[in-house]
Amino acid sequence: MLVQNKVKVDKLLEKGVPVYLYELTYPKHADHTDDLFYIMGVHPFEEDENEKNIGEVYRTMFTNFIKTGEPGIGFERSDLRTSSFFDIYWNETTGARPKMRTDFEEPIMEYWTREMVHYDQTISKMKMGPVSPVVRSFGQPIGTSVFPLSNVLFLLLPFLAGFLVARYCCSRSQRNLYIQLDGNDYPIKNI
Repeated sequence: MLVQNKVKVDKLLEKGVPVYLYELTYPKHADHTDDLFYIMGVHPFEEDENEKNIGEVYRTMFTNFIKTGEPGIGFERSDLRTSSFFDIYWNETTGARPKMRTDFEEPIMEYWTREMVHYDQTISKMKMGPVSPVVRSFGQPIGTSVFPLSNVLFLLLPFLAGFLVARYCCSRSQRNLYIQLDGNDYPIKNI
């Protein structure tokens, strides 16, 4: 989700469209669509003090944007060159507050938009490259084998040994023993 959002933001910025990009990084509730709880004020969880403040930031930010076209509270437009975004995080203990940051998810963006594109182009070039002809011979020269006799014997010997043991070492009555497996403790029956 975040790669396609960033790509869309970059395309809009290239066309001169004003864009505001934010990211909720509060670790307790920062999953997909969790910000809707803060915007709407309906929570399926007990809010702590940090979350109450984050909710206030969201409501102020969206209300300002609806009224004026700008979210305010230090939230500035995104910049294509610096990849700026508004980091929504609140921590009463450390004093951390929402603020503008740069290099939006840089390691992830680098991987998906540059490294993987380069990898895909390299693989595509290899697949589209010239195909070298392969000469195949359907007949094998005398004295060689595709599947050597030793492999056949290796596979056949355990099967033969099991067959011979079952055939000559077990009496006929022992070969037809069946155990009922229905959960009850029945004696073994000879059929």
